Amino acid sequence: MDDATLARFADLVVGFGANVQDDQIVSITCEPGKEYLVRALAASAYRHGARFVDVTWFDPWVKRARVELAREETLSFVPPWYGERVKALGEHRAARIALSGPIAPGLLSDLDPVRAGRDRLPAVKEGIQVVNDRTTNWTIAPCPQPAWAGLVFPDLPADEGLARLEHELLHVLRLDEEDPIAVWHARADALVSVAERLSERRFDALHYEGPGTDLTVGLLQNSQWMAARFETAEGIQHMPNLPTEEVFTSPDPTRADGHVTSSKPLVLVDGTVVRDLKVRFESGRAVELSEADWRRVIGTNLDAVFFWSQEASRRMLAAGRAGAIVNIASMLGISVTKGVAPYAVSKAGVIQLTKALAVELASKGIRVNAIAPGWIVTDLNRDYLASERGAAIKDEIPVGRFGEAGDLDGALLLLACDAGRFITGATIVVDGGQVVAVRG
Repeated sequence: MDDATLARFADLVVGFGANVQDDQIVSITCEPGKEYLVRALAASAYRHGARFVDVTWFDPWVKRARVELAREETLSFVPPWYGERVKALGEHRAARIALSGPIAPGLLSDLDPVRAGRDRLPAVKEGIQVVNDRTTNWTIAPCPQPAWAGLVFPDLPADEGLARLEHELLHVLRLDEEDPIAVWHARADALVSVAERLSERRFDALHYEGPGTDLTVGLLQNSQWMAARFETAEGIQHMPNLPTEEVFTSPDPTRADGHVTSSKPLVLVDGTVVRDLKVRFESGRAVELSEADWRRVIGTNLDAVFFWSQEASRRMLAAGRAGAIVNIASMLGISVTKGVAPYAVSKAGVIQLTKALAVELASKGIRVNAIAPGWIVTDLNRDYLASERGAAIKDEIPVGRFGEAGDLDGALLLLACDAGRFITGATIVVDGGQVVAVRG
């Protein structure tokens, strides 16, 4: 890519995608091998009046070393400043730019997938919070480099493959147009118009057909279609993805039926390549589960709890201090419904693990208890719980409402403080009475 084209590319990402404002802090998240575009983006950001450009690198080879060699119980640890940094970007109303495109596809493929699944970096949970709060204007843009080109054009020599990938990306980014930003504004307007017309049609379901795919996905009654043009709380428009042809809505999680097959490899954020993915759904549940999927659920929900508890108790003992461990189970570990076998088994395991650890550690001054939440409203399930099916669930809850995050505070404080000093091995169900109503 020549310097002039690179500068136009950077200006599109900065000036239109992220829509960087005068005096904004700009965060760029990237990986080794993408330095050329990072530097062009930084220059463009400063031309657009940025106060400061902050670059954060994530090295997948370092992650590989961790997954391969680190102690099991440390793999899910995330340094707290990672999340605090993301929240600080929101507090400072920063602009955020991330660069996509795999630099090391398949790097973790020969390692234990359960161990790899415990290290979720570079993703952090605070990222969802900042997006939902609409405190930053952000975008994700592609960065062509040889490893990606090798995946897309495996039969071409490396230099020809990279040139071909750059050519294709520049085309779909509209950078072969005289004024790509004007073209993108027009395209964004068109996508918003499409989303509005789809909302007006009030579709009940979507049906997908293709090689290995015959899937029907139901929609929530009040679902609204949206285009990928977002607006911050302060009214700054931005495009979360460049390029994008996306319109989207909220599916009904209980109305997915049929089977789906990925026709192309899926490259995850950590570089993992998923090939030949096949899933069959009934009433929103995946009814055919591979051994790897089973192990992933058990690893996340049960193994991680054990290793975190082990590490916490080790540190308490080393410090010569008494302490309290509070695990998170679920009402589904007590009362089971259809379609959640791996999850229910893992959460039942957490309840039994809590009892076992309580017996083992009681003589050492460490109490171990658990909380089993019921339906707690979060950003992930808010639309579903507001639907007719959510209303049916609410009818099963004796207190007549769903829980809020703050409803867990009382149980947590009791189990963590001296007021609960004679409680160990217990699981407190916080579900508005739903389990009692179902089981008696």
